Amino acid sequence: MGNFSRDTFKLTNTIYQQITGEAVKNPMHYVGVRLQQGVPLVDADWNELEDIRKYEQRAFLKWLVGDGVPQGNDGFCIKDPKANDFTINNGVCFVNGWAVINIVKTQYTKQDLYNNDKLADKRGVDPLPALNMGPGQYTVYLDVWEREVGNKKDDRIVNDAIGIETCVRIKREWVVRVEQGDQTPSAKPDHVHYKLAVLTVSSVGSVTVTDLRRTGLVILSEEITIKNGKVGIGTTTPDKLPLCILSSDDLWGSGISLDNRLAAGGKRYCITSNRGRLSISDMDNTVDRLVIDGHGNIGIGTTTPECKLEINIESKDQPALRLTGAGPGWGAALELNDTSTAGKKYDIFSRGGYLFIEDNVANRLVIDDNGNIGIGVVNPQAKFHITGGDLRWGNNSCLREDQGGSIELGGDRSTPGKGTPYIDFHHSGLTQDFNTRIINDADGRLSVIAPVFYISGNVGIGTYPQGALHVSVTNDTPFMIEGATYVGALDHSPNQSLIFLNAGPSGVVFGYKDGNGKKYKAVIPVTAL
Repeated sequence: MGNFSRDTFKLTNTIYQQITGEAVKNPMHYVGVRLQQGVPLVDADWNELEDIRKYEQRAFLKWLVGDGVPQGNDGFCIKDPKANDFTINNGVCFVNGWAVINIVKTQYTKQDLYNNDKLADKRGVDPLPALNMGPGQYTVYLDVWEREVGNKKDDRIVNDAIGIETCVRIKREWVVRVEQGDQTPSAKPDHVHYKLAVLTVSSVGSVTVTDLRRTGLVILSEEITIKNGKVGIGTTTPDKLPLCILSSDDLWGSGISLDNRLAAGGKRYCITSNRGRLSISDMDNTVDRLVIDGHGNIGIGTTTPECKLEINIESKDQPALRLTGAGPGWGAALELNDTSTAGKKYDIFSRGGYLFIEDNVANRLVIDDNGNIGIGVVNPQAKFHITGGDLRWGNNSCLREDQGGSIELGGDRSTPGKGTPYIDFHHSGLTQDFNTRIINDADGRLSVIAPVFYISGNVGIGTYPQGALHVSVTNDTPFMIEGATYVGALDHSPNQSLIFLNAGPSGVVFGYKDGNGKKYKAVIPVTAL
């Protein structure tokens, strides 16, 4: 260690406090030392002058240039990674206002502190252990500090004319270290750290490098122009906006890169203007996430939108568009406003578990939380509930509100019907054209097509029935019965059946089967008219 009377810079100067973070009692901003005549020269004054100049320069580099690698330089780039070694590129890197220089490209394992605990202890720093990285992430960082060097280390600093060591030198030292995870340990006093890269070791032992260095470091590039309070990048005539970027790059055009890869889960995005469109791109996956083309069309998931907003979703397991709201009136809503002369405004919104479509007059359609659909009603009581109008299909066939509810098939009073309207029934478990049918198969006629026509109550024809079958003829239309043509029809009839068999020369014949299945025949004589 050098022999110094005292260190007045550390005792007094606010710059030392600002740079190192160490507290200075009653700090002053001294910026120079002036020698007075007729006084002895002491080391503390000259050393303070040196520290003032040194820390003023360090403050400038720290606050105005920042940490990173200068333009046209690739210092401390980590290359050729293996599980136990990697290459450290030669060059320069600025760290906390210090210029750190690696003169010759080297390896992690070739650093002088590597596996050298004795040297580390002599210099008062942590040793540099061998690497044996398993699967996971590792942060590579630069550890920088300064130490004194005398003539025992470098005899060239001794003036041979005097033969003694008049001054010591301050040497800037560095070592590249590795820490598991994405953070570096706290720096020791008078040490500073800078992240260089992240090494990712796979389960099969392969190693990839993610460069964390800030590169292209300059105070002000010739590509940057400041004029009338406006900044131009790639142009010497920035106009209209505070920042103007001009590029002739055919691929990316003009753009801004937003990089958050230093944080866990971070990504790099770019906002670019090229080929007549504005794009927001995911640079990690080389894909455009949002595009605005020259016609003002916006594309999400597509680079060729064909309307004002086109969303193309790659996954089938999520919606293309989600609207979220918690307002008591609208909830989540979408408004469709047709501003033409006859146009209207419609709103589609979700509130209280219901989906509504409404205009400026009323709710037009409602789907409740049970899946019931209502048209003209806000609380549907069935899967499909309509009020205030008809349900129409086909050639004006409809379900009407008329007379408490009606069905009209095949047309209406002002529209001629087409075809033969009918209603088909299909019995459970059967595949067929129809099982039974009610059909308007002729003008003024309704037919029921069914093997069996069963009525559980009384049947009246021309009158209100007073029995099981009651026929009243009040006009010239005769009452007619046409029966079976053979007696054997009783064999297929249930007990207690009466069948009109037919009329013949001997008279009108009826067949009867009693409750025990015994068959009888009755003949009513007839006379020709």
